[in-house]
Amino acid sequence: MCYEAGAKRVAVWDHTCDNYQFCFSRSGLKKVAQDAGADIFSGHGRNVYKTVEIPKGKALKTAEYIKDMLETDVLINFPIPKQHFATELTLGLKNMMGAVWDMELLHKIDLHQCIADINTLRKPDLVVVDAIAFLQPTGPRGREKRKT
Repeated sequence: MCYEAGAKRVAVWDHTCDNYQFCFSRSGLKKVAQDAGADIFSGHGRNVYKTVEIPKGKALKTAEYIKDMLETDVLINFPIPKQHFATELTLGLKNMMGAVWDMELLHKIDLHQCIADINTLRKPDLVVVDAIAFLQPTGPRGREKRKT
């Protein structure tokens, strides 16, 4: 759909909690992205990040953020709903944590404020929540049950 809307390049990014190759394969993300002609990238290499200041940040003043996501013309955030041990529910705002290199640090500072701070840096142009399946419990991994 992005190409139909005039995109010259589509890049799909994910910064998974577990082994990204396994996650990309198991979720079907790799196949779908490649079949659609999109490039697929993992946020697991520190070289794809850029240290930036977060001018409106209250708890998080700087972060290493995925360069491409800062420089893209259009940013689409595509979360799936998940139960989460610290935030109870993960949707679009928390999903943007994946753009940050050290996600664990945010849990140590002030998770809720850090989520808000990150979302002042680069707001998505579109958020599409895939609510076909809701991962619970054991979020964010959702290993035990999948409610549909």
